[in-house]
Amino acid sequence: MKLTVLTAVTGLVLLLIIFELVRRRQLREKYAVLWGAVGIVVLPLGFFPRLLDTVSHLVGVVSGVSLVLFLGPWPRIPRCCAPRSETFRLLIQPKCWLTKRVRWPMINGKRVLIVIPAWNEEASVGHTVGEVCGELPDVDVLVVDDGSGDRTCEVAREAGAIIARLPYNLGVGGAMRLGYRYGYEHGYDVVIQVDADGQHDPRYVPKLVDALDEADFVIGARFAGEGDYRVRGPRRWAMTVLSAVLSRMAGTRLSDTTSGFRAANRRTVELFARWYPVEYLGDTIEVLVRLLRSRYVVRQVPVTMRPRRAGIPSHSPIKSTLYLARALVILVLSMVRR
Repeated sequence: MKLTVLTAVTGLVLLLIIFELVRRRQLREKYAVLWGAVGIVVLPLGFFPRLLDTVSHLVGVVSGVSLVLFLGPWPRIPRCCAPRSETFRLLIQPKCWLTKRVRWPMINGKRVLIVIPAWNEEASVGHTVGEVCGELPDVDVLVVDDGSGDRTCEVAREAGAIIARLPYNLGVGGAMRLGYRYGYEHGYDVVIQVDADGQHDPRYVPKLVDALDEADFVIGARFAGEGDYRVRGPRRWAMTVLSAVLSRMAGTRLSDTTSGFRAANRRTVELFARWYPVEYLGDTIEVLVRLLRSRYVVRQVPVTMRPRRAGIPSHSPIKSTLYLARALVILVLSMVRR
């Protein structure tokens, strides 16, 4: 009698766990079908003792609990204890909650993925990953190596990041498209872009996540009243024009439309996994135009920007003038593109 009750309870609990994991998008469909089938098979065994005895003797086990473990031996390596490499982390492996407590990356009840696009950033990416992991131990960090020619990939992996490596340089837009696709396919509620050069302070990440309660896309703004970050010359003129046009479209003030510190909710991540421009400045200007024209809610949160940890910023007069011209051209093209 005790054996049949235990078997029935085991099957019922298994089905409830599967239902909850699917509801939270923490279990992929094919694994949900597999484990759901196991639960459906085990549940009626509790009500038919003779059938339970027959199956138990056939497989050489003595209880429904053991039967569940027997029927589901694969995959042997649970997600929570698999190596931090793209090969294993791309798999969601359902036996983890049967073998070891799962640490889902959560901030305020949301599964969060930090995506760091990096191109030849070996001098700074290790510190950036380490700082994010130290400040936000409950998030996952994905570094997209954008065809680097140095040790960016190795340094990021040693610092504890998940690694995705592009075969050649696509730019920030191409790297982030891969990051959003990874976040969407793995069921994250929030994907946040953070630069590899150390300028973005991870302590502001929870504020960006909180702001997503009332928005689809949140920008960490440098010129919104916090910090003393300054930009001068043609680059500043371009930012002023962009801010004026896009603020009018958004119906709210957007003071830093080219910021690379930004957060997207699940709805926006789904869009970006299917569409995300790779052209220069398209990942900032065109993205905002597309979101606003599609009636996504865009907001900003004041943040403090820090100096680059490594590398030399490109702020020469010639490059700033070219930036102004390109920004205006891309804004016009984005406005007229269907």
